Amino acid sequence: MDLNKTEKQLLYLINMVERSGRKVNKETINATGKKVYDENLLELSEAYKSLIKNKFVKEVDKEYSLTNKAKKSLKRIRANNFGELLVKIEKSKVYGKFCELVHGKNITQFNMMSMHQLNKLLELMKLNRHHKVLDLGCASGTITEYISDVTKAHITGIDYAEKAIEWAKERTKSKNDRLKFITMDIDTIDFPEKSFDAIISIDTLYFAENLKDTVLQMKGLLKQNGIMGIFYTRMIKPDDSQESLLPDKTKLAEILKEQNLKYQTWNFTEEEKHHWRKSKEVAETLKEEFEKEGNIQIYLSRIRESNKILEFVESDRLSRYLYFVEL
Repeated sequence: MDLNKTEKQLLYLINMVERSGRKVNKETINATGKKVYDENLLELSEAYKSLIKNKFVKEVDKEYSLTNKAKKSLKRIRANNFGELLVKIEKSKVYGKFCELVHGKNITQFNMMSMHQLNKLLELMKLNRHHKVLDLGCASGTITEYISDVTKAHITGIDYAEKAIEWAKERTKSKNDRLKFITMDIDTIDFPEKSFDAIISIDTLYFAENLKDTVLQMKGLLKQNGIMGIFYTRMIKPDDSQESLLPDKTKLAEILKEQNLKYQTWNFTEEEKHHWRKSKEVAETLKEEFEKEGNIQIYLSRIRESNKILEFVESDRLSRYLYFVEL
């Protein structure tokens, strides 16, 4: 079933309310819709009927929930939208300027990693032309390509955003002796065991449906003495314990310890806080240039994400670490 714009909007809203922990009724869905979409909130009454009829949404006692069918569909929609955005930002000269100012170099970063952090990762991993590396959630592969260019390592990048992967393949076809890009879900990583010497995950493990299962897959893919470099930011609710922001208390750390995986951490929390303040500031200064370029949506995406995460920054509910893991 091809979903229309209204049905997609309702799926997004139900998902948002579910993740917030509130009751998923029409009142909370409507309130969330007004906050998120403002005047672009659509009339949703017919969408409720069609989504329930086609088994995308369940209704019990006037509360709504997404079925597995809906969750899979929503994941595909997001991947397609994200893929289109990633290709667009790579082609944007103004976004290139944004990356130079915020990250220190333009490799079309759409994450929180500065060049300082990337250089630390490369220093620790010591990659070379003999290494086979998996980049987990590579987006359009610009960082993957940069790492391979610098180290000469053979890197396979995977991402669920098919349009971004297709663009990565096209852009790097002259380097396919050491770069490969595959459309793949990080929840079901399909490679033989012990295929890689190293795995890189730059702000991608948040998208795993089951973090423990994904970490177990990563562990199984590594050869003897294999390594992982994982950038991971932890954000907590106001009533959560501050202790869970500590490097050995994050959800990722707990899973690594449970699996007897040795790791070291580097703390980039203060750098991350600075990143989001600067990201908003720079985006604002480039607003007119994004408009002239016809890319106001890129500006809006940066402002929305910055505003959202700055709520965590200003209330000290965020921490960021590089986990260097050794088998």
